[in-house]
Amino acid sequence: MNLPTNFSSSLTSECIRFVLIVSGLICVVFVFTRSLDRGTERTLWVIDNSLSMAVTDISGGSGLLISRLDFAKQIVTSGSAMRWGEQAIMTAALWARLELPMTDNTPTLSDVVHGINIESHGGGSSISTPLEMIRLIYGSTQRLSIVWLTDGEFSDTTTTLSGWVTPPTISLIGVGTRTWWPILLGYDSDGRPRYKESDGQRVNSVRDTDRLSRVSESIGADLILSDRAREDILAHIAKTKNSNTIPSSYSIIWWVLLITLGSVWPRFRYNTIKSWK
Repeated sequence: MNLPTNFSSSLTSECIRFVLIVSGLICVVFVFTRSLDRGTERTLWVIDNSLSMAVTDISGGSGLLISRLDFAKQIVTSGSAMRWGEQAIMTAALWARLELPMTDNTPTLSDVVHGINIESHGGGSSISTPLEMIRLIYGSTQRLSIVWLTDGEFSDTTTTLSGWVTPPTISLIGVGTRTWWPILLGYDSDGRPRYKESDGQRVNSVRDTDRLSRVSESIGADLILSDRAREDILAHIAKTKNSNTIPSSYSIIWWVLLITLGSVWPRFRYNTIKSWK
């Protein structure tokens, strides 16, 4: 049986309209699920607060030098405002301590970061002990990003991510300079600085770039050094957020376009055929 030409054309038009509208709805669902997915992002900030982080060898502007710890705290405070989802704070010297569990409360996070101080003991910091603690707490957490700020004076450098259910994405921020600096312990009652000594000699500290490189290779971490501008470091930290928002923005554009085409297609097709005649 032969169908009328008008009926066949109408059926084709409705099919095209149906496909366009369904495609638009798929884009809506995609945008929604992406937004939920972004909400499950979790960032763990690990701040090295061992004694060597008290060294003041980083420019704080106006010709002043600030400590490595103060620099790390500034980066965390600024960087945390550029991340989606929940965030947590951990300090790491020879031992690790979870200062703040996962939260989306930015003011609380800033207060905790502000209150972090140097651990008075020496001996450098550990990489394996904090990682093991993180694995026990967040080893099965989806989409976990770790941003670790340290001068790299690790007492151990051999570690891997074996045993993790879901391996995290790790960024190592190497804090400090490659110039040897004494470790300031405090000031005497007369205002004179007091430095750490061993056998009557001042103990100096330097950002250990070689150890940072070895550790980053063993755990598959990105490595960025504090020699770079703060803007570059923060851009590196924020790149996960940027890469997640762009696809959703394009999805919204496609959704609007497809829904609009699906709505006007029959009228557009009718006017086009009429003009051809």
